[in-house]
Amino acid sequence: MLMRQRGYVMPRDAGPQSRWDRLVAVDRSQLQPGDLLFFGSAPEKVTHTGMYIGDGLFINATTHETPVVRIDNLNEPYWTKILVGARRPKE
Repeated sequence: MLMRQRGYVMPRDAGPQSRWDRLVAVDRSQLQPGDLLFFGSAPEKVTHTGMYIGDGLFINATTHETPVVRIDNLNEPYWTKILVGARRPKE
């Protein structure tokens, strides 16, 4: 929904989103608010997407611990372990 508000119609599911050709890879050290974060057991097994909001935080809808839309810290061990990539919409 947030991407659609920015003028992008992207795939619905996390795996296809991570491979979508309208995004470019971003190094974790270069993250900016609005960058998409992809999580899973491997780059070809992405199961979850979040959006970086700055200061090491990201927004996501998850069933991890509690099923809600929430803000999490990317530096927490759980998220660091399963982060497989970050991508930014092409300009």
